[in-house]
Amino acid sequence: MKKYIATLLIGAAALSLASCNNHKWTDSLDYTTGGSTGSISVSESTSGTTKPIDPSEITGDVVVNLENGLTVYESYDLEKHAIKLIFVGDKEYYFPDLNPEYVVNVKYDLFQNSGGYFQVNMLPTETPIVVYFPISEYIKGISFTVRWDSVNEKFETTHHDISYRPTIDVYSYYSDEPIRVRDEFLHFALTKHFGGEYSERDLLSIRRLVYTCDVLNLDTFQRISNCIVIETEESDLNYDHIQYRYYYSQPNNIGNYEAILKRYLIITCPEVYTDCEILNQPTLVPDEVIEDVERYFHGLYHVGFTPATQTPDGKLDKETILENQEKYRLLAEQILKKKKYIATDIPNYPKEKN
Repeated sequence: MKKYIATLLIGAAALSLASCNNHKWTDSLDYTTGGSTGSISVSESTSGTTKPIDPSEITGDVVVNLENGLTVYESYDLEKHAIKLIFVGDKEYYFPDLNPEYVVNVKYDLFQNSGGYFQVNMLPTETPIVVYFPISEYIKGISFTVRWDSVNEKFETTHHDISYRPTIDVYSYYSDEPIRVRDEFLHFALTKHFGGEYSERDLLSIRRLVYTCDVLNLDTFQRISNCIVIETEESDLNYDHIQYRYYYSQPNNIGNYEAILKRYLIITCPEVYTDCEILNQPTLVPDEVIEDVERYFHGLYHVGFTPATQTPDGKLDKETILENQEKYRLLAEQILKKKKYIATDIPNYPKEKN
């Protein structure tokens, strides 16, 4: 009898090992900006999950029925500037190409690879699953994969994928009443761009905004004029996109720079700015611009602030220039991060083992 029980235990262990060897989670998202990911070190892994969703919270303004009994409830959260998605189905699902931090009740494994970088794998999760999808990614037209897995008698895994993009009209949640930003130069650029008044709903179409205090004449290397660059949702962000450039003053004598600008629509400022002296232009990005961008521009996929590399009298030293550039780089990074609501802040290091 003891031999019979031992045989059963050995067989069960063999089956368990076969299942582990064949069921591999290969869809990982790399949360690094550079370097090779290399191989994953399983010894440096940790797992995490968050509180499950209360069934009473399953509601939405739009209900979408996908295949195989999967239903998505869509609504919009104005405070978070994100589409709230609730997935309900009879399987365990995960999203291999979506940032797991957008998922409220995410289950995941976190690994440190041999190169020292960290990766996170979202694991199959029972429904309901709640996702906050940023409006900036929705406007760009990004879709993501909803996946569930099945395992056959040979313990081979098959992925079942649905490409999904929210259908809710996010624009309708923003007011079309005219607004006015605080910064005068930015207000001018927006007025020219929209042909008059503009609203918070209009500003959703702006995908890229750059405020620069450092436009140069490439012949003389002298400052020409401060400039605001705007790109809209109609632009192809990868190829031949249109930049709308609005100058603080008339960009005279721009030399070889004119050949570059022929690809773009160039609009100069009105008479009140045409005679503006270069000395009167800001050499640092005004605080009002930072506040306006944070408050009104929710569809941004890129924002840039460029301080002057020198004042007209050449008084800025190299150390000050580098400090200013780093300051505005961090400001731009923080603004974009705020515009992508993080539902679950996944640590970028393995949790300490007790």
